[in-house]
Amino acid sequence: MKSLEKAKLELKSFAYLESKGKDVLEDKGLWAKVEMKDFLLDHLQYVMPVARAFNEIMERHNGKPVGVEYEHHKNTGRFAVVLPDAAVPGKFRVQFFDKNGFSSHDTIGPVEKAAEEMVRQGYRVLSEGEMDRLSQTRDWQIGNATATLLQKLNAGQMSYQEFLLQREALLCPDETSDAI
Repeated sequence: MKSLEKAKLELKSFAYLESKGKDVLEDKGLWAKVEMKDFLLDHLQYVMPVARAFNEIMERHNGKPVGVEYEHHKNTGRFAVVLPDAAVPGKFRVQFFDKNGFSSHDTIGPVEKAAEEMVRQGYRVLSEGEMDRLSQTRDWQIGNATATLLQKLNAGQMSYQEFLLQREALLCPDETSDAI
């Protein structure tokens, strides 16, 4: 069971340890019971990649990976960034985006927990400057303009027909229109 001891030593060596890695490392019974060894080996296959990536990201940014974009490790064209949450002072959010603009966010709490959530969801490949690059594209501009139209539609500030007309104008502007 050298691989178990190797994993345990590796977890202990991390300057920054995410919660699942910490749970595994601190569960003395899990490491002591012979009948748990196969379970532990299987569990570590999921824990170790996240623990490694979290430690690497936190070390790279001195424990504060704020404002640095990461791409999903499966190269999906989706990105995430940890930011201070403007709506909830003192908390941080993981902001998700792709070529079409912002897609969602999760307000987490402390920066460490937000970074952990970003890594746990698979955003582990450093991609600095991605938001700046994408925000200059037509797809991004259309995506954000569409989000604004959806907000107006959902707030009852426009009819569905008006939404469709304005969305169409975004997608197919004529030469005299300045839709975006």
